[in-house]
Amino acid sequence: MGETTAWIGDGWRERTEAAARDRAADAPAPRPTWRRRYELGMALLHGLQEDLEEARAPLVAALDDLEREPGIGARERAMVLLALGQLEGLQGRTEAAVGWLDRADREMPGHPAVAFARGQAFARVWRWPEAADAFAAAMAKAPSNAPGWSQLAIALGSAGREAEALTAAQRGLALAPRDADCLRVQALALRSLGADASETDAALRAYDEYRPPDRAADLRIACVGSVPLCARERDPVHIHELVQP
Repeated sequence: MGETTAWIGDGWRERTEAAARDRAADAPAPRPTWRRRYELGMALLHGLQEDLEEARAPLVAALDDLEREPGIGARERAMVLLALGQLEGLQGRTEAAVGWLDRADREMPGHPAVAFARGQAFARVWRWPEAADAFAAAMAKAPSNAPGWSQLAIALGSAGREAEALTAAQRGLALAPRDADCLRVQALALRSLGADASETDAALRAYDEYRPPDRAADLRIACVGSVPLCARERDPVHIHELVQP
């Protein structure tokens, strides 16, 4: 919300200048340039696949800013290096992603975010054994991260390590009992491990109950085509009109 105040009559200039000084005193300090560029790059990482390259320029510029500024800590450098690794991973350039992530790991050794990003980069090109090892390293440091257990379970199951996949899936389900990926991995692992039929059937029923609908994309497209509210919400920059009662 914006607000404007104007004074009329004697003393208006003094009042205006005093108000300007008060606003300047209360204004927050501007964020560093590197931070604003980093946040722009991070936002662009969530765009369409064909637009991901747009994130590179602000992230590289942020890294250049950090290298020129004295007194910047390792954490800040690792943040930008990690984002560049994520960008390469999303584009399928695994070796380039690993290079950036190795640099981030040297800044913040053993940080789970770096290990998780490494796992995502390997998983994107189906290098499941390496993805599983990276996700396992991340979860050893961040065991309360439910999506992390889901990613680890998928990687382990895809690598044929069914017993470990079952353990990871059940760790994830302890945190998020309706996680569809963990439920699926649990059901597949139980069947592969020769579990009792009643246990396997129960796991499959749980997955069927909570898995995403097969026609989710069709339903979304139909909604966008026929319901103005759906169409508006698909627009990344849209307007909500506030109506007084």
